[in-house]
Amino acid sequence: MSKIRILLVENEGIEAMDIKRELESMGYHVPYIAVNGKDAIKMAEKIFPDLILMDIMLPGKMDGIEVSKKLSHLNIPVVYLTANSEPSTFERAKETDPYGYIIKPFDSKEFMYTIEIAINKLKTENKIRAMKNEFKLITDHSSDMIYNMNLSDMSYDYVNPAAEKLTGYSPAEFYSSNNLLKQVVHPDFKNSYHETFIKLLDGGVETSLEYKIITKDGDEKWLKERNNLETDFNGKPVAVSGVLTDITPQKTAQQIFESLQKDCKADRERFEMAQKVAMMGIWENELATNDLKWSDEMYKILGLPIDTEVNLNDVVEIFPEEELKRFHEAVEESIINNKPYSNDYRIVRPDGEVRYIHDEGKVIRDENGEALKMFGSTQDITSRKKAEIALAESEAKFRKFVETTPDMIWEIDAQGTFKYISPQSLQIMGYTPDKLIGTKIFELLKPEAVDDVRNSFMDHVNKGQYFKTLVVPAIDRVGNELILEIRSAKVVEENTQFIGFEGIARDITDITKATNQLINSVNEKNILLKEIHHRVKNNMQIISSLLNLQIEHLNDENAINSLKESQNRIITMATLHEKLYLTSNFSKINQTEYITSLIRGLFLSYTANSRVESVLDIESLDLNMETSIPCGLIINELVTNSLVHGFPDGMEGTIRVSLKTLGDMYELRVVDDGVGIPKNMHIEDTNTLGLELVKSLVDQLDGSMELNSNGKTEFIIVFSEIEYKERI
Repeated sequence: MSKIRILLVENEGIEAMDIKRELESMGYHVPYIAVNGKDAIKMAEKIFPDLILMDIMLPGKMDGIEVSKKLSHLNIPVVYLTANSEPSTFERAKETDPYGYIIKPFDSKEFMYTIEIAINKLKTENKIRAMKNEFKLITDHSSDMIYNMNLSDMSYDYVNPAAEKLTGYSPAEFYSSNNLLKQVVHPDFKNSYHETFIKLLDGGVETSLEYKIITKDGDEKWLKERNNLETDFNGKPVAVSGVLTDITPQKTAQQIFESLQKDCKADRERFEMAQKVAMMGIWENELATNDLKWSDEMYKILGLPIDTEVNLNDVVEIFPEEELKRFHEAVEESIINNKPYSNDYRIVRPDGEVRYIHDEGKVIRDENGEALKMFGSTQDITSRKKAEIALAESEAKFRKFVETTPDMIWEIDAQGTFKYISPQSLQIMGYTPDKLIGTKIFELLKPEAVDDVRNSFMDHVNKGQYFKTLVVPAIDRVGNELILEIRSAKVVEENTQFIGFEGIARDITDITKATNQLINSVNEKNILLKEIHHRVKNNMQIISSLLNLQIEHLNDENAINSLKESQNRIITMATLHEKLYLTSNFSKINQTEYITSLIRGLFLSYTANSRVESVLDIESLDLNMETSIPCGLIINELVTNSLVHGFPDGMEGTIRVSLKTLGDMYELRVVDDGVGIPKNMHIEDTNTLGLELVKSLVDQLDGSMELNSNGKTEFIIVFSEIEYKERI
């Protein structure tokens, strides 16, 4: 190890040599003795000694204190020698931070101790300096941010380069901005960060914390900070040093892990929910012991107490004998052939309820191929099985219906080819179903009907109709002509694509013939009825003409009027038969046409058109013949009475006739503005033939009659339509 080199600055030659010998006896090396300040500065910069032992009083312009100041940039420790013990000199010397101060004359031991203390201090400071350099080297290359902050003003004494990588702010920005780290803390963590910092100063908090920051670029990062609180001799906090580590990757990984955990939990919950919804459980069977492990749903499916330990021997008791045999055979075959099994079983649960299950299982083997376990699932398929049974029963009923119905049920594709036809094809067409499957439906039709049927099917499709009925001529196997009524429905798939037709075909040959015969018979009867009405009308016309001839030979006015009234009654009924003859409907008479014709005839009969006006207000309605005859006779009697008695001696006026519906009833009004009726006349007391006939006819219609006389003569008759009565 090299000796400590001490530069001696002393202008007294003899004293300088004594000091040199003393130092060398202590084991130090004195390479040079400077005699003035200038010489001292020159040699110090040249040889760069470990220590300078310098007298304060030197010749020239500079004393030792001034020289020390000049050499301060070299950081070489100085020990002063001086005979001057004045306080002012001592205070000046203190400004240079010397390592020692020796007063001449000095004791050898004091001199040795002062030099050794200075050397030890030098060594200590060199070690500290080396450690600081090493620390700086480490911190400058650390990936963690390291800082030291003065608590007096929150300024940073040291910030390493990693701060910029973590926060986006350079060390220079930290040095120029007090407490910058607090400013970049994420808003969500500012309160907790501040509270933690206060607790740190009080010494009542952990020395590490985790929080988020927003970097200079706006990114979010997670940091973990470890702190150390520095205090003075009185225990007062003076500084905080900290190490910040970027834990964003760990936090991200933690969040991913927590998310996966949450997803796994959710998946498990969904799986358990799926088991409940599907009524499915999973199980595992140790083949050596037959002990079972299974999900909770298995208890519900098999009707066993939840959370009880179960063994295969307990479970097999729910299988009926035949089902248990099938179960054992499936398991043994699976183990022998190393293939999974899948079967449906009927079970009887402990509560006696019969249920159906679907059971699947496979063998789990060890590395040597030995069968260790059976693993599988069991699903409650009771609802499905019941539906299948119900469907089978429904299909059987439908098949029985199809096979026994007299109609022929069929299905064709979009080209008209039979895909299905029921057994009735043999009875109706003479062909068995197998002979018709694959043939076209058009081959069964008469040639002249094919185009019409094809076009009808196309309209069926293009116009969006789902149901349609056709009557078509067909030819059976032996060539007989048939009349078929075809009712078809368009068949579409879920994607609304048309794929064909299905429907029924009914042999209506006999019905058609019978219908045609019935229509012909009805037409003949209608013609006969028309002829009867025509002849009745003609006969009544003859009677009317005979009465007219009789009138021409009479001079008695009363007799003439009586015959005319009878003649008008006959004409009223003749008019009705004329309407029936001219109409195609023998059950109803249009009242507008009938009453208009009736009034016109009466006015002509009494030659009243020139002096009496007729006003008709007849609602367009149809009444049956049973009602029309009495209604027409009533109108005849009342209008005749007005024409004969209401307008004597050529008096002019108006006769109004109206017929309207009144709810479920009808209202007939006959009004004239002639001379009116006598004031003392009451309709109940009249005994004239005409009014007696009117009252009788009103009773026949189950109606009521009211007579009003207020400057006019008004008959109001309310009646209902007489129901038709069967005559056969």
